[in-house]
Amino acid sequence: MKISSNMRDLGSLVHAKGWIKVFVDHYGDAARMGLIHKDDKVIECGIILMTGKRVCIPWASTLREYNTLYLNMLLNWNFLKYAADSGHDYFDFGRSTLAEGT
Repeated sequence: MKISSNMRDLGSLVHAKGWIKVFVDHYGDAARMGLIHKDDKVIECGIILMTGKRVCIPWASTLREYNTLYLNMLLNWNFLKYAADSGHDYFDFGRSTLAEGT
């Protein structure tokens, strides 16, 4: 299974590899990609974008069969650590609206 298959199964937009490359190339040093591997296989990945003192995570996904390992927490922790170590003040996880419960 691929990360894109998981996104499709969740009903989320699936980006082509070319889109991710264009995204990272366009934003340059302001974009970072995080990957978690098991053997030679990527089982979790995400992208952060840094602007000013703010960092956001516009996209991340885990292969469904590894959800019980809570790899998103590990990836987010490392992104948060990177953001703090880089002098950023805010981390926007997105998708959460005040008083919405998400």
